[in-house]
Amino acid sequence: MKHRIIALIQARMGSTRLPGKVMKKINGKTVIEIIYERVKAAKKIDDIVLAIPGSKENDVLAVEGKRIGVKTFRFAGNENDVISRYLGAIEYMGGADAMLRVTADCVFVDPALVDQLVRVCREKFERYDYFTNICPPSFPDGFDLEIFPMRTLNALNKELRSIHGREWFSLYVGKHSKRFRTYNLRARHPHTDMRVVIDFPEDLTLARKIYSELAPRKKVFSFRDIINLLKQKPEFRRINAKYLGYVSKPV
Repeated sequence: MKHRIIALIQARMGSTRLPGKVMKKINGKTVIEIIYERVKAAKKIDDIVLAIPGSKENDVLAVEGKRIGVKTFRFAGNENDVISRYLGAIEYMGGADAMLRVTADCVFVDPALVDQLVRVCREKFERYDYFTNICPPSFPDGFDLEIFPMRTLNALNKELRSIHGREWFSLYVGKHSKRFRTYNLRARHPHTDMRVVIDFPEDLTLARKIYSELAPRKKVFSFRDIINLLKQKPEFRRINAKYLGYVSKPV
């Protein structure tokens, strides 16, 4: 039986370092539009949902979701209760066997990496409780992927009671690798010295330069294309180099 895996794009407008970052424009497209286009290019996921808080602040994001054609779930509870937002979104989508998490600061999510991790998840579904490429990381910051089987999400829902724990649950999973059997996808050639995630104004500046360079050549460029570009243009890497190793707050 093929396991149903839904890609969930987690987003919200609240951001203290870069307010409204998911609606910022890159070459005329919003960040959330680019993420949706790139996730949609993956071939092995079954569906996609945008999961956002229900607060008025996020109305603009709901409107954008409708404009770009992504199914959108709005969570009425505490926006920091990410686990409940996920569970609500999965129920809204009619259920799933597992959920692929894509955070809205990873604007250049790679569809080929998505397909690779999804394939591993389906092949090894019973052997592992958590599928990722960040434990430990070997890809540039900004290509983070996580797949949670529903049995894992349900367990976390029972175990984690504080809002802080329910927001940062990935750290809990990572710290309890004996409790949650983890499969980690590693890059053949590690590049953890590069950062393409969007959390600060400098990150957005770099993302715009990358998109301007690569999008005209290839509609859905890969993480390898970005790595090669940053190697060719070290001045690009210096734009946000001071934030290497910074851990973004969940969106």
